[in-house]
Amino acid sequence: MSVIVVLSKRGKGEELQAPKNYNSQNPRNVMTKKDYEVIASVIKVSKISKQAKEIIEQNFCYEFLKQNPRFDIKKFLLACRVME
Repeated sequence: MSVIVVLSKRGKGEELQAPKNYNSQNPRNVMTKKDYEVIASVIKVSKISKQAKEIIEQNFCYEFLKQNPRFDIKKFLLACRVME
């Protein structure tokens, strides 16, 4: 079973469990381009340090590559960054 830890505003982790019928090997549970875009946009607007964003981006890239060998890291990282 997958466990997701979400940080609250106070920095304390709250565990969220994946639904009991969730199966990461099921093709219906495969992430789509739209899913990646939503995650990148959340990272982009997050009010956290640049270093924290980079760590989060790296962790997501690692997990996405495990699920999808064709995942485009460069495209995802560009979508996460605020252009200055």
